[in-house]
Amino acid sequence: MKGYKAYNKDLSCKGKKYEVGKTYEEDVKPRECQTGMHFCENPLDVLDYYSLIDDDGNIVKITEVEAIGDVDKGDKKVSTNKLKIGAELNLFGLVKASVEYITNLAKKDNKDTKEKVIASSGDSAQVASSGDYAQVASSGDYAKVASSGDS
Repeated sequence: MKGYKAYNKDLSCKGKKYEVGKTYEEDVKPRECQTGMHFCENPLDVLDYYSLIDDDGNIVKITEVEAIGDVDKGDKKVSTNKLKIGAELNLFGLVKASVEYITNLAKKDNKDTKEKVIASSGDSAQVASSGDYAQVASSGDYAKVASSGDS
């Protein structure tokens, strides 16, 4: 399962230091938000856990990752016991990965979901959108990239 992980500026997360290109394994049964190594499938969801800009004015460290062990999937986070750390993303890479993720999501049949995806409004709208938790080119509370609104 492909995903994205954010880190402190030294590529550490919860006291564990990571390196690009390496695989890490923990002898645990993954439980989202409890055990294992966590990541997000949606690149923008990492910004729920790490600020885009740190206190020193640097862009947060984000890498592509691949879960190659057992997984436990929650609403926004996935936990695994074996994680391969991929390439580090710059801001352009984060935006590109986000657009690709959301475009792929929009291609799926969303009849059974209330999730707004592209050119939409409402809570959790994602691209060219407005509403609480809007994410890209958006406005509203908790808007994230190229946005306006609280947070």
